[in-house]
Order: sequence, then structure tokens, then C-alpha cells
Amino acid sequence: MFRDEFQSKIFTLADLPSEILQNRMACWLDAQDLSHFSQTSHSYYTLFKYPPLKVAYLLKQVVKSDYDSVETILEQDASLLLRKGQARDCCRTFQDITAFQYALWALDWQMWTIMLFYFYKKKQMSQALQQLEELESRGTPYGIYYDFMPLIISLDNYVKYSDCWWSCDTCTEYWNKSVYTIRKDVPAHVANNCRRERIPDYLHAVTDLYETSHNMLAKLKQELMLQCVFQLRTPS
Repeated sequence: MFRDEFQSKIFTLADLPSEILQNRMACWLDAQDLSHFSQTSHSYYTLFKYPPLKVAYLLKQVVKSDYDSVETILEQDASLLLRKGQARDCCRTFQDITAFQYALWALDWQMWTIMLFYFYKKKQMSQALQQLEELESRGTPYGIYYDFMPLIISLDNYVKYSDCWWSCDTCTEYWNKSVYTIRKDVPAHVANNCRRERIPDYLHAVTDLYETSHNMLAKLKQELMLQCVFQLRTPS
């Protein structure tokens, strides 16, 4: 009797709703594992070829700043740049956002440069401009763009006061409550590009990335405007 009751409570992946599989599997599995899983049955193969799951997987790689994976995905299906989905990073969830818009929000200029190639290749630069304008007009729950300044200010305070004014205990407390709290929540490309052992070097790297990202954003806006004007004037 106990065995029958126990077996009646056992469920398999096939018992889960399709939306659960679509929304979660792309976050749990890497590309190879997802491919292997999709080949276990015809229904799973059909399910994981469904566009929303492909968008979810693209967004996952964008959030991770995995440039090679994103380029591979877009080489196979650049139309995914036009689709929206959910993006989740270390501490934030973005609803109804495109891969390009997340890269813009994170100020990951290396990522949006990759995407821009495929917008241009498909003659969809106007779509890129529309997505940028939508991001700037609608924003996100976390601002229009990632804000580097809280991290830069916290690091600058630590560097200025730790050597001359603060005790060791004060430095440790400030680091744990301010710098570490902000630092652990930075977008992946910031974490990847600003790895430094010495705090002054880390501050310098973050400041340089902040300046470079905003300079590249200004150039992007100018380029998108020029390309859109050029496409309007060019006969199809």
C-alpha cells in the first residue's frame, strides 16, 4: 500500500507544463546539454525549437557576456534579435526585453558591437534604433542604463580614506557594507573586465570601462542615426 502511494506521487519531466520547461531549461542547461535533452523525444525536440526558448537561451548568454556563444547563436538565427524575453542576472529580472536592449542597459559595448553586425547584415538597423529609443523612453526597473557611479564612489572613498584615516576594522566594515555589496551585483562584463587584485587598480579599471562604455554609446547612437538615414535614401 505504501509502495503504491509512493509511486502515485512520482512524476517525470513529461508531467511538467510546457511553459515550465521552456522558461527554466534554458537557464539550467548549457547549449550541448540542451541539445542532447531535446533529442530524447520528438516532443522535446519540437518544444526546444520553439522561439521563446531560443530567445531565453540567447538572453542567458548575453547576460553572461559570452561573446562567442552569442555570435554562434546569431549566425544561426539573427531574427532572435527582434524578439523579447526575460533576462535574469545575478540580482535583477528584466521582463519583456530584447538581447540588444539588455546589452545596452548593461553598457556592454563589446556585446552590442557583435549584435550590430547582424542588424546591419539583415538591413535592420532601423530596428536597432527603435529598440534603443524604446529602452530610453520606457526604461527598466533598474534605470535606463547600468549606473557605475555607486561603485566608483565607494571605491574612491575606500582608496582615499583607508590608508590615512580609517582603522583596519573601519576599512573592513566599509568594504563589506558598501564596496562588496555593490561589487557583487555588477553586470558580468564589468566583473570580467575589471578583475584586479589591488583596489586602486580596480578603481582605475572600473572608471576606464565607465568612460569607454559611455563614449561607445554616444558613437552607437550617431552610427544608428546615420545608417538609418542612409538606408532610407538607398533604393531597395
